[in-house]
Amino acid sequence: MNLKFMTPEKIYIEHESLRVRYRKFPGSVFKRPFLVDATQEYVSNSPTQQYTDVNLATDKSAVQSVCALEPKGFIFHVSRCGSTLLSQMLSTFPENLVVAEPEPVSYYLYYCLKDRIRFDADTFKLLLGSYGQRYNGPETEYFVKFTSWNITFIEEILKAYPHVPWIFMVRDPLEIMVSNSKKPVAPIRWFKNDPFLASRVANLSLEALGELSEDGYLAKLLDQYETRFRSALKLNSNALKIQYVDLPSPAIECVMEHFGLNPDHDDLAAVHQRALLNAKYPEQGYFLSDSAKKQAEVTHAMRLAVASR
Repeated sequence: MNLKFMTPEKIYIEHESLRVRYRKFPGSVFKRPFLVDATQEYVSNSPTQQYTDVNLATDKSAVQSVCALEPKGFIFHVSRCGSTLLSQMLSTFPENLVVAEPEPVSYYLYYCLKDRIRFDADTFKLLLGSYGQRYNGPETEYFVKFTSWNITFIEEILKAYPHVPWIFMVRDPLEIMVSNSKKPVAPIRWFKNDPFLASRVANLSLEALGELSEDGYLAKLLDQYETRFRSALKLNSNALKIQYVDLPSPAIECVMEHFGLNPDHDDLAAVHQRALLNAKYPEQGYFLSDSAKKQAEVTHAMRLAVASR
């Protein structure tokens, strides 16, 4: 079994075994704001592209053989806080492989959250490590940006990778709430449809959850993310907290120093050029901070929720 240059596409449980589907994608998919969007688009345009399904327990050696790069840094965040812009800026470096919110990793943690499996450091490292390949050739540094709710497992992740530096990105909670009111992230959808999951990521009892409005829940969730950040610092203090208001500069300079990157003049020019464009949709034009617009849309209920969290 040869998995070279093949990337995890999906993960699922079959007959109590954890299986991962690997498929070969062009290296350009890692330059997109979200890996899952790029891979799904590629599969829809190339439906006959072959794939290989792997049992992580019995096919361990095949997966290990492609784990070429160790993670250089992790990005955790609270959602809608500029993490996509930051990861896109890092991805402009030819030597940087940036894996942005890999869906199979989130599904692995989702299965843990649902108690279908138990978090296993070796299995998690095997899955995450298999992304660390030189798809385009020059890659020497490997970074992972996790989905926001993945911070629920930050202690487990940092215990598995005790020497990897990490950052935590935040934003004014009121602005995050306005953004989520328009396009809710997974925990908000769980609040409406799966109280068990919603309660777990926010560290709330089902009874306490039932007493909250949607705004109240999100305020508690964001507070829990901050609590997990502070707790994780005790495990690995090699951390940097980044505020949305500091994007793109001085945030990117601080991040590069934190991750030990030494860009040349051309690299810096490319980074700052990417910072000018829309984070998620660069083809739409320039990046503009929307803080003032978000603040104007804050409701009284949102202010009360944040004040009482």
